[in-house]
Amino acid sequence: RLLVVDDDPNAHEMITQLLDDSGYLIRAVSDGDQALAAIRTETPDIILLDLLMPNLDGFGVIEKLRQDPETCHIPIIILTAKSLSQTEADHLASCIVSVIQKQDLRGETLLQTIESAMTQA
Repeated sequence: RLLVVDDDPNAHEMITQLLDDSGYLIRAVSDGDQALAAIRTETPDIILLDLLMPNLDGFGVIEKLRQDPETCHIPIIILTAKSLSQTEADHLASCIVSVIQKQDLRGETLLQTIESAMTQA
């Protein structure tokens, strides 16, 4: 089970197409608040998370997930168009699996990153 959290519906479609034959069950939501509600309903095996979203952004989602013993173990892969500062990258390094820039997103790379995260979880 894979949860995609991104306010861009094109990102949802692109990820669904890239992972179409992978066997993952993909659920997509548009912001951090929806993500937290979806996670409470059905815990995903992995989260693909955008950082820049309305309402609760990706940084806030990570913070809330890592504070909760029920969700702190869920692997998170960041998919973003944001250029991260060194401070942001250092902060994220301790609590996520990987950062993939959206412009560099390729199906094979994404699938390898997901599979690697699943084996480490």
